[in-house]
Amino acid sequence: MKQAGAEFIIKETYHAALDLGCEALTRLGFHPFRAEQLKRTFIATEDETVEAMYQSWVASTDSGMSPGYRELFMQQEAAIRDAMQADRSDRHTGSERGWNPPPRGYAEDIGKTKPGEN
Repeated sequence: MKQAGAEFIIKETYHAALDLGCEALTRLGFHPFRAEQLKRTFIATEDETVEAMYQSWVASTDSGMSPGYRELFMQQEAAIRDAMQADRSDRHTGSERGWNPPPRGYAEDIGKTKPGEN
């Protein structure tokens, strides 16, 4: 599709497979937040390597399965495995809510404060 000029491509079964994997992790006992985090880690890591893999595929003469492409694929697999096994705190950002649940009464207090009040 990219060779045909598409600027934005969504792989047909990509999101369904990611959602299924996330659900499988949850049913295996992973906390839903952790399962979602692993899914997002997979996406981010794959996004970092997809362009290099595409360029290697385009440059190959044997339907994309050149030794260079296979090497990039193995590197991508190792990068995804390492990223998913890394401790979450190594990459924690201040914008993530994290594992802490909202305080008690949070749901009941929503909307009680008027704009401009603290």
